[in-house]
Amino acid sequence: MNKNKSGRIPVVIDSFNAYINNTERYLRMLSPVPVPPTVTPPTSGTATVGVVPSPLFNWQRLTMLVTEMDAWTNFKNQWNALYIPYSDKEESRTTAIKNKLRAVQNNFGIFARPILTMIAGVRTVTDDDAAVLNIVIHRAEPVHPITPIDQIPTFSVTPIGGAEVKFSVRPTHDSTRASKLPGATGIELRYDVGDVCPPEPTVCTQMYISTKSIFVVSLPGTAKGKTMHVSARWIISNDPARNGPWSGMFSVVVA
Repeated sequence: MNKNKSGRIPVVIDSFNAYINNTERYLRMLSPVPVPPTVTPPTSGTATVGVVPSPLFNWQRLTMLVTEMDAWTNFKNQWNALYIPYSDKEESRTTAIKNKLRAVQNNFGIFARPILTMIAGVRTVTDDDAAVLNIVIHRAEPVHPITPIDQIPTFSVTPIGGAEVKFSVRPTHDSTRASKLPGATGIELRYDVGDVCPPEPTVCTQMYISTKSIFVVSLPGTAKGKTMHVSARWIISNDPARNGPWSGMFSVVVA
């Protein structure tokens, strides 16, 4: 057993230093791996249109949020600022510095472990990702054939006041009432509030998951009068590799 590691994240200080710097650098690299296109919801009488995505960074391909990637970088910066004096054994390596390093390391572990678990199950994860992030890809051979969701949700968005927005979701454009797609455990939203519509749902900074087909998203009071840009997809919570494709971005003014 490698004594430098405890699960995915190294515990020895020098090993952790290499891990947090290498992973942050890798996640911010432009991804060479193509991803499935997002799909815009059809309107009456028109065909569904596939949207070719722009090149993504590795963190986007692995479905991390902007806030998660920024937090990863902040942990790296905190660590590096303390590791410099720690590296000087004769002049500045003190117990206080070491304790601060351990605190950053511990907080990073609490933050990163759920993200690493999520990444290990996404369909776009690669062997290179696994090697850099020190994760095991969840690709056990299934007992029976399993296929990912290939449908996008059709949804309506209604501002109801108080900075709240009501969503009604159904499997197909022809459905007459709200309902979940058979086999899906819920619906995932990615959204931002502001003047500019994000080009892809993966760059949105906010996420909401519901297990119901009709639900209300509560936004901060400061969102009133602003535009909410949102995309949705069907998800399978215990098998994220089978999550469905994203819809196109939809915009609504918050009341």
